[in-house]
Amino acid sequence: MTRRYRFVAGEDSMDALRLLRRGWAGLSLGEGEVTVRLAQGGAVRVHVDAMEIEPGFHVASVVAEVVPLDVALPDGEPLEGAFPFSDGDHDVLVFRGVSWLESLPDLGDDVTVQFSGPAHLAPAEPEAVCDTTEAVVVLAREERLVIRVGLRPGHLDMIRDPEEVADFLETWGYGGG
Repeated sequence: MTRRYRFVAGEDSMDALRLLRRGWAGLSLGEGEVTVRLAQGGAVRVHVDAMEIEPGFHVASVVAEVVPLDVALPDGEPLEGAFPFSDGDHDVLVFRGVSWLESLPDLGDDVTVQFSGPAHLAPAEPEAVCDTTEAVVVLAREERLVIRVGLRPGHLDMIRDPEEVADFLETWGYGGG
């Protein structure tokens, strides 16, 4: 019997992520986080929330929060020319994924390996599975940006290369990109 868990971004995070549809004034990359300065003021900080769901089963989700206006923000990337996210009116997609524990009896009794990815890649009956918020994708005109749970624990990966973004969207089953 598969043990099932849920560790996804809450409504406050979803509200903060919706603000990324607006125009951006800058982008700051920090240790394990991305902060977006909004052109109309304020900022959104995207980071990873992690938890040990059960002994040996660590999961992570992308979460976000609105940064209070009185908080000093790190300097952002300079905006040069037509910064693709400065105009606003772009789409923000939130991707749900799963982390799962899979038994590997060929390697010994009680040996499990943890995986994460789209739900369609998980086996039918893993030992344990947890729904997560895996990534946020911002689509602006011809530019695409993926902010996702990183391979390094507690960190985010940011993908801007068009081919890598296309590969991500295809792997996750998004055909509208």
